[in-house]
Amino acid sequence: MTIVPTIRPDVAAIIREQSSEEAMIRTRAGVDSFKEFYRTGDISHLFAGYREMLQFDPTGQFIDKLRVASGAREFGSEFPGLEYELKMNVMMEPASKRLPRSMSPFVLATTVHRTFNRMRKYLAQVVTSDAYTDVHYFGDVSKTGKELLLIEEGPPQKIVQKTDEKFFENTLTLPQTAFVVKRREAESRPGKLEDVLRTVMFAANNGATYCGPAVKGKSHVRVLDTRDGRVYAISASETTANDCRMYQVEVEYKGLLRGFAGYHGRDAYEWEENIVQGIYDMAMHVRRRISWDQTRPLLLEPTLLCKYDFVKQVQGAKSARVQTAHERNFDLVSTGASN
Repeated sequence: MTIVPTIRPDVAAIIREQSSEEAMIRTRAGVDSFKEFYRTGDISHLFAGYREMLQFDPTGQFIDKLRVASGAREFGSEFPGLEYELKMNVMMEPASKRLPRSMSPFVLATTVHRTFNRMRKYLAQVVTSDAYTDVHYFGDVSKTGKELLLIEEGPPQKIVQKTDEKFFENTLTLPQTAFVVKRREAESRPGKLEDVLRTVMFAANNGATYCGPAVKGKSHVRVLDTRDGRVYAISASETTANDCRMYQVEVEYKGLLRGFAGYHGRDAYEWEENIVQGIYDMAMHVRRRISWDQTRPLLLEPTLLCKYDFVKQVQGAKSARVQTAHERNFDLVSTGASN
């Protein structure tokens, strides 16, 4: 007969309490190391704090604690309301091979995270879990034809309007021509279905096309560039529409932690130039090192194809009539929207 050792419930509770207390102590030690980094400028304190956080902080969100240690009230971009990102399509190498069935945003983001193991140049947070959302895509919202409109069903509901402003071309750091896209982004969270329909009516009056619904899945990892204190989000996304699926890896600039020795920039032009180069460097790092396993390497191909373009290709554009919006209702009422 096999005897399975057990732990008395009261003893188990003591062990959990001791583990929790140790984690709190070590997390505080990590914050103290971050403060020492800002006081002395010695980057070894940054690495020591990172190791403490990675091992003992269950959330793994060391970047926010680093912000607190710096004394900054908030963390954000030098360019509020603007988004800078580079997209890459995910394929197997050779391209004729199919992606593994076990592929998911979280699994893909975890694969990306592995490229940052034992790095000093880049420090990565833990990977976020998968988040799936039903999205409706509208294109050509403005008369210029440059604006996109996304309605996320939630909860909570979310309306996102994006306008492409500039494309930064790069032919040096990646084998293919790659583009960082600069776009203006406005986000709102309407409380009522009528607010959503009013937005759709405005889009329809401007000649918008309704491209159809899709399911968007996303997982991401935030990465700190220890040279200049800039933070990037590397997202693994899955878009499913009309039984077709697309996976992408996106590198997006999120903001700046001041106080790092390598930060420089005299004006907005130089800030933007540094951000774009940082995105290219990050994309090249991931692209060169990512691999599903030893026998099936992953290929990340730079692209300008966004989720809207993908949905438009597989669904076909439809007129963005308000009547259509009422008929479909976007399932918003069933997700908790008030009429």
